[in-house]
Amino acid sequence: LLSGEGFFFLRAFSNDGERSKVYVSSFGGIEKFLVKKGEELVIDTGHVVAFEDTLHFTVEGFNRRLGSMLLSGEGFVCRFTVRDRGDRTAKEGHVWVQTRTP
Repeated sequence: LLSGEGFFFLRAFSNDGERSKVYVSSFGGIEKFLVKKGEELVIDTGHVVAFEDTLHFTVEGFNRRLGSMLLSGEGFVCRFTVRDRGDRTAKEGHVWVQTRTP
């Protein structure tokens, strides 16, 4: 369905609330993008590596030919915005994206 690209997430966190390290792998280099409150970042689903919990995402299709999207896996994107948590809403969050170039 997604042309061999699995689309699932693993949530990493520490039990004591302290910052910890997470190791990931990717195809190509990894670039870090900042998303500020009121902004949005749209990334192809095949390029998303990781993102912070302060962000909300939706998966959308930008290709109007649904049959083409479902058969090829092309045309799906993640739209990231800062998660609205009322008084506790963060000001920003980061998304890590793979370049997919060797």
